[in-house]
Amino acid sequence: MNTLIIEHVPGDEARFRVVRQRDGKGTSKPAALPSPRGFAVEGRPDSDLPYELRWYLEEFLEYPFVPATDRADSLLDALKEWGRQAFDALFENQQAGAFLTEAAPNAQYERLHVQISSDDPRILAWPWEALRDSAVRLLAQQCQIERRLNKFLDSRPINEELPRDRVNILLITARPYESDVRYRSISRPLVELIAKHRLAAHVTVLRPPTFDQLRRHLREHPHHYHILHFDGHGGYSDAEPGTGSSQMFRGSVGYLLFEDADGKPDRIYANQLSNLLCESAVPAVVLNACRAAMIDEKAEDPFASVAVSLLRSGTRSVVAMAYSLYVSGAQQFLPAFYERLFDTGDIAQAVRAGRQQMYSTQGRVCVRGRFPLHDWLVPVVYQQNPLDFSFAVKAKELATPRKSKLPEDARDENNPYGFIGRDGILLALERAMLRPPPGILITGLGGVGKTTLARGFVR
Repeated sequence: MNTLIIEHVPGDEARFRVVRQRDGKGTSKPAALPSPRGFAVEGRPDSDLPYELRWYLEEFLEYPFVPATDRADSLLDALKEWGRQAFDALFENQQAGAFLTEAAPNAQYERLHVQISSDDPRILAWPWEALRDSAVRLLAQQCQIERRLNKFLDSRPINEELPRDRVNILLITARPYESDVRYRSISRPLVELIAKHRLAAHVTVLRPPTFDQLRRHLREHPHHYHILHFDGHGGYSDAEPGTGSSQMFRGSVGYLLFEDADGKPDRIYANQLSNLLCESAVPAVVLNACRAAMIDEKAEDPFASVAVSLLRSGTRSVVAMAYSLYVSGAQQFLPAFYERLFDTGDIAQAVRAGRQQMYSTQGRVCVRGRFPLHDWLVPVVYQQNPLDFSFAVKAKELATPRKSKLPEDARDENNPYGFIGRDGILLALERAMLRPPPGILITGLGGVGKTTLARGFVR
């Protein structure tokens, strides 16, 4: 893999050097790039690229009709133009162009790895995945793009007790709202992918999905998990008064929504999660949560983002969402991400595979049924000394299907239709199992599927 670093020059918002990683040699003259802030979008004289991009990714599908579709087209045209101008500004320099040609001969970008390096939250927030060359090819679809901090954080050594015979994934599925996202919308495809391809992986679901339970579980299972996967809701807004985050950060701060003991929303801020993971140093975290990687132009500290804050905890790789992500988009990204991760052992390549899948299948669920949305640039990856997961590629050959330990009467393999849907009832059963009394009565008319539900749940 040939790595080029786009290094932000401190003290100057829009100037960058191109550095060749293998020898540290960089361009002598910094390149001036057009800032997205203030970048014009046709027909929107009082707006700019970041504002329109956020509207497009988070609000457009609420009403994907004229004139909103015209506004969306103007935004996409502006995004393409910014990506082209930024690419040209970076590599029009003869020295930078030579670095690129050497790293990607004949513009074959498959082996190219691009790192965006900055400590400025405004720079980290730029839509770097929109970079495109003169042949109008998106770099994020062709090569690996990741972000990192300029001031390199020392990662803790990988503990020798961390298993190498399989990848252990701790899955946190939080559904604290009424009429929430389907309970197994992400976990079911992940588990089925592991079973179908006989991947060397094991998924443990955190029960209940509370922050206190996460603390207890990680303490009881030290040096066990390679990936912590949060499947739920996130946000980016002003911290609530009286919290540590309200004193630590000026402006907005990122957070995740866990559940409390009653299944209600429990807002956990970036620094709280970072402090917890300092104790366990899980090598990789996947945050399937809206805005988990968001930073806005008002932020003064890059660690206000959940994704960046985890680098400070010792986590080496963080995959997160820079904006809101529709469930139908996550269902395209995550299976492709995990499948490529187990094929290559490289998280950056896995993220690219997920983006490619999102780009090729753009229909997202909305009031029009499914409508094309260019949300492939929502997933981003931050890395500092990433763990090489290639051991999982070798272990895959040794993986054997797990055999059910359930008694014959409790198995659902004989159901010719499979177990489909009913996620809301499964979530209710899941919560009932965690509180007294230790007996659950399922009632309903004959033939509605009580036995099938029971068998599907115990499985």
